Amino acid sequence: MGRPREFDTEEALDRAVEVFWTQGFDATSLRDLLRAMDLSKSSFYQTYDSKGALYLQCVDRYRRRIVDRMRRDLARAESARAFIEDAFRDLVRDLDAPNGRRPCLVMNDSGDVERREEAVARRMRRGAEQFEDVFRTAVERAQRDGDIPAAKNPDALARYLMSSRSGLLAVRKAGASKDELQDIIDVTLSALDH
Repeated sequence: MGRPREFDTEEALDRAVEVFWTQGFDATSLRDLLRAMDLSKSSFYQTYDSKGALYLQCVDRYRRRIVDRMRRDLARAESARAFIEDAFRDLVRDLDAPNGRRPCLVMNDSGDVERREEAVARRMRRGAEQFEDVFRTAVERAQRDGDIPAAKNPDALARYLMSSRSGLLAVRKAGASKDELQDIIDVTLSALDH
């Protein structure tokens, strides 16, 4: 049965998320993970089985964290329209943060997904569905409030917002300037108008 775990698995998982988020899956070595998580090799394998299994747990944890934060932000927002606008404008404000050009964890590895497990692709699709669901809820609320025209299709608009935000993360990672990002955001948000 083995010895009981003598480390905080949640904290270790958060540290692994940071490593994968910064370096990507392929560039992250087992040594990087052991150092960041402060684990021995035996503790690592006893708890997580493999680097790939750990990565899947990290993707799930990261996705839950982002979706939960978006839902909290929407619930607290003065209006659903303001929430949508902030979800985009934050991408420009974040550029000045220490890790401002870092894309989302899943986007960081998206080019390698087809070469890797279908499980990662499924998680990416699930994450996209959850982000789209948050935007759909926001669009529908904004329509009830009269801030987005009721004639607009909330499903189509939610898909558009989710895919536009993903695209912005990609061009931000590629080094787009604040002005370039702001231009894209302005055009994207104009889809919310009449």
